[in-house]
Amino acid sequence: LGQIPLPNYNNNEQGIIVVDIEVDKNGNVISARAGGKGTTIGNITMRKEAEVAAKRAKFSKRNSWNVCFC
Repeated sequence: LGQIPLPNYNNNEQGIIVVDIEVDKNGNVISARAGGKGTTIGNITMRKEAEVAAKRAKFSKRNSWNVCFC
């Protein structure tokens, strides 16, 4: 697992946002979708920011990961 950038939330809501991502063969995130199983925050703005942060991440070579911004 590589560096995971933190989202820049402008909200104090507490909970969990699970982001399902797809990683290419070079470790770049090519797809990120917030709201995976276990997500407890419905705030769309916070979910979008979690997706943006996930897309900035760099991972070791693998097909997919589940990332939780708790």
